[in-house]
Amino acid sequence: MGVYLLIPVISSFIREEGMKGAEYLIIITIILSLLFTVGFFDYPNMKYNFKVIFYFFPVLGYFIIGSYIQNKEFNMSKNKLFLLGIVLFIIGIIGHFLLIYFKGLGGIYLMPVDFFNIFVISETIGVFLAFKYADFKMISESIKPLRERKLGKLIVLFSSCSFGIYFSHYLIMQILFKGYLHPLVRNRILIYYPISCIIILLGSWALVLIMSKIPILKIGSGSK
Repeated sequence: MGVYLLIPVISSFIREEGMKGAEYLIIITIILSLLFTVGFFDYPNMKYNFKVIFYFFPVLGYFIIGSYIQNKEFNMSKNKLFLLGIVLFIIGIIGHFLLIYFKGLGGIYLMPVDFFNIFVISETIGVFLAFKYADFKMISESIKPLRERKLGKLIVLFSSCSFGIYFSHYLIMQILFKGYLHPLVRNRILIYYPISCIIILLGSWALVLIMSKIPILKIGSGSK
């Protein structure tokens, strides 16, 4: 909510300062994210509570990064930018899971695992770049025959609900992990983590589908 309320202020700043203004805010986001990743804000003897910053950054930074990538013309070919996006995404995924793994071993207890760490920033930038510079015409032509099959129709149905799944999955995840799945996932993570991901995905999808069939709830379902 804070990010949405700040949009007029940020938009005005970027209109005045142009791309340099956006780059300035992105640099702040990356610096804060790096400090957060190494546990700078979690030292026990720190006098001030800097975590209030993260009510806006880097959540606000994601918003600015997306807008920046969408409007910026880079001096690289589309294929190279697409590959760069894939590489950044893979680095982010590997780094995030390694952070979770080592934290589980107790080796880096100060480093918090959250959506503010630098690996999530890397994933985000990678996804934005990959989607912007992917050859969708080639992809569309290659999957066109699939759309007529049952699997294709199922994929289209899932795609139409993806926005609602994005918004609702966290609610399903919290209900499950604070209840039945938490002790199972904690003790047998290699088995139950993939299973819990499937349950959360299907549960979110079912929730969105049900809401989309009810007129008064359809507007909040996120389905197209």
